[in-house]
Amino acid sequence: MTASELYASLPEDVRNESSRMDFEDFLEHFHRAGVADLEDDGTVRVRSLGEARFRRTVH
Repeated sequence: MTASELYASLPEDVRNESSRMDFEDFLEHFHRAGVADLEDDGTVRVRSLGEARFRRTVH
């Protein structure tokens, strides 16, 4: 699913509390944490607990 499709699948009350841009930022944090993969075609795959990878970012 794409980030937009995932956002659209959220319950209406959740969507009313957060913008799509905030949700995409949330997914980016998941990606940085190793919990989700953001593919080149725009799809997002959230990893299962057994697949999650620890990532460390150094600035």
